[in-house]
Amino acid sequence: MTKSYQTSLYDNAFGQECYLVGAEAELGSKQPHRLYIARKNGEPVAAALESTAPDGYSGAIHLLVGADFNGNVLGVRVTEHHETPGLGDKIETRISNWITLLTGKVESDHDPKWAVKKRWR
Repeated sequence: MTKSYQTSLYDNAFGQECYLVGAEAELGSKQPHRLYIARKNGEPVAAALESTAPDGYSGAIHLLVGADFNGNVLGVRVTEHHETPGLGDKIETRISNWITLLTGKVESDHDPKWAVKKRWR
C-alpha cells in the first residue's frame, strides 16, 4: 500500500491498537496472534491479523493479512517461512509478485475458490 492510500483509509495510530487473539483452528497456531484495528473517525474500518499456515512444505508459514470489514483483502505478506529456495520461496515479494495478486480480492466463507490445493508437478 502506498502512503497516501494508508492515510486515506484510517486516521488512528494503527500500530497502537493491538489485541492478542487465540483461535488455533482458524489462525493455524496454538500461539496467540496480534490483531491491529484501523479506524477512521473513531469507527473500525479494517484490520491486520497475524496468521500461520502450519502445513508449508518446510514448516509453518507466518503471514500478516490486512482486510476491511467488507471482506476485501487489502494486502498479504509473508513474515517468516522456511520454504525451499527456488521452489516455495516465490511467496516472498523480493522474488515474485504472486502474493500481491491477493490484494483487492473479496473473501467469502462459502466460495470454493478460496480453498487451498497442493499442486505437484
